[in-house]
Amino acid sequence: MDGTIDAETINNSTGEGHKGIKVNNVDEYAALLFYLKDQDGQTQTVKLNGPVKPKPGVVTPFATKTFEKVVASALTQTVMGYVTVTYDNGKISKAVTSSELIGFHPMNTWKHNSDRSYVDLNSKKTGGTAYIEGTLSLVVLIEGVGTISTKTHSTYIDFSI
Repeated sequence: MDGTIDAETINNSTGEGHKGIKVNNVDEYAALLFYLKDQDGQTQTVKLNGPVKPKPGVVTPFATKTFEKVVASALTQTVMGYVTVTYDNGKISKAVTSSELIGFHPMNTWKHNSDRSYVDLNSKKTGGTAYIEGTLSLVVLIEGVGTISTKTHSTYIDFSI
């Protein structure tokens, strides 16, 4: 073996491997950190698609609507938070939170904290506020695999049907 590490992470949802960022020495690591710090101040535009609306005249006994918001954004990766509501006759019967890491994010991970994420419905059950929380980890290879940064991010999503 020539000392080169060919690391791979597994995407739990698809089982596919993804290559990560590789640095060979401390100088390359310092250059990467400088680049990341420089990019941190950059802005990124994220296009949010609205919820899917049923076709006119189609009656569904229970309809769902998903609301989304950016939880965190840096470089080429974005953490999106979602609240999906199920409703009938103008009243919400169920609301669930979720979140995901999207974009180019080699080896970085996002873990949705379902124990701390929650939904508060208003008294009429026509809307409310969702709280989304999770942990974002930045992983870089330096003669091995290492997590260089782990940070908790959170946001609130206000919604109504």
